[in-house]
Amino acid sequence: MTKDDAQVWPGHEVAELCDGTAVVGDVSDPRMWDRLVQGTTHDLGEVTALVNNAGVFRVGDITTSDPRELDLLYRVNQLAPILAARAVAPSMRRAGRGSIVNISSTAGLCGRAVDRAAIRHASGW
Repeated sequence: MTKDDAQVWPGHEVAELCDGTAVVGDVSDPRMWDRLVQGTTHDLGEVTALVNNAGVFRVGDITTSDPRELDLLYRVNQLAPILAARAVAPSMRRAGRGSIVNISSTAGLCGRAVDRAAIRHASGW
């Protein structure tokens, strides 16, 4: 999410309705996950649930894909869920319990030559 996206993102409004907290960050940055888990355990106690729901999708031809865009797709769709699980696992162990839910797209199952959908589906998340 860019800073401009964060300006219009309704997450903070939704969080307020649920008496929750919204955090804007780079899900592909392990340091962001460490800070998030540290802040969460300080404020709320051990983490016992994680829902990996971040994902990006672009339609395009692999022969003309910008490698930077493919890198973004990899970092958000494949690397980020692993980093998130890695960050919360110690807290879940200390709590003696925990659940991780990974949400994925079915777009990679459609059989079209869409490289980006394949990246998302290949992650298995």
